Amino acid sequence: MINIDDILRILIFKKIILRLFCCCFLLLNNACAQENLNPLTELPLQIKLGKTTYSEIKDKGDCFRKKMINQNDYICKTMSVDMDNERYTLSLDDDQRVNTLYFSDENNMTKASILPKNWKNLGLFLRKGASGRGTSKKDFIAIIKSLGIKDFIEKCEKEDCKFIYVRFKLDNVYYSAIFRQYSTWGFESGLKSFYISTVSY
Repeated sequence: MINIDDILRILIFKKIILRLFCCCFLLLNNACAQENLNPLTELPLQIKLGKTTYSEIKDKGDCFRKKMINQNDYICKTMSVDMDNERYTLSLDDDQRVNTLYFSDENNMTKASILPKNWKNLGLFLRKGASGRGTSKKDFIAIIKSLGIKDFIEKCEKEDCKFIYVRFKLDNVYYSAIFRQYSTWGFESGLKSFYISTVSY
């Protein structure tokens, strides 16, 4: 004889399992979509911080800061990349893995870095030349919020707040943008530098 109560319990149990499965699938799909669609996680030369090694990219730039390990050998600590559409500085740890990418504005010593195209498509740009403006802090915050980044820190570098940091963490990588707050000494305000690192702030 069929027990109606048992059938109902089985149906309810199946319904609960199905709902849990759907929720897990949606959460996983959402997380993957966010990771894949966030342009800030796509680094030049397909670099993976903490994984990409010096030997993989050494032909793409010049090592200008070396650490001697004996009289004849050294490891590269800082490297510059300067190609047609890419210009930036990167740092390496003692295991020769890239741990930091650094983009900076133009000054009297160096040319401005070139941000990745997918970042520029978001509206991010560095000051170029004394009369050029970089992305404003307000616009930068609007951009990262549009990417789903809600947890970030704003911090003054000094008491006069001449420079302000905006920092956040994404996929276990630390992002830090530095903004010149106002025009001074002929330099316009806006995004001054931007670095991404596996090393904490």
